[in-house]
Amino acid sequence: MVGGLNRSVHCITLPQSVIALCHTPAISAGINGLEAGQSFIIGCAVLLHDAIELTGDFHEPHYFSLLLTMPFIAVTLALLAYNW
Repeated sequence: MVGGLNRSVHCITLPQSVIALCHTPAISAGINGLEAGQSFIIGCAVLLHDAIELTGDFHEPHYFSLLLTMPFIAVTLALLAYNW
C-alpha cells in the first residue's frame, strides 16, 4: 500500500510542480501592482496550505516551505505597497 500511495502522490505533485515552474516567469514578468498582487495571493494560499498541513504526519516539508514562503510574502507585500 505504501508503494501505491507514494506513486499516486508523485502523480499529483509532479504536474503541480510543472505548472508552478512554467507559470512563475509569467507572474514575475513585470514589476508592477498586478504581478505583485498575484504573487501575494499565491503566497498566502501556499502559507495557508502549509499551516493546515503542519498537523499531518509529513509536517517537516511544510515547515520548510513556511520558512521560505513567509519572507516571500513580506517582500512581495513591500513591493505591492511601494507600487500603490
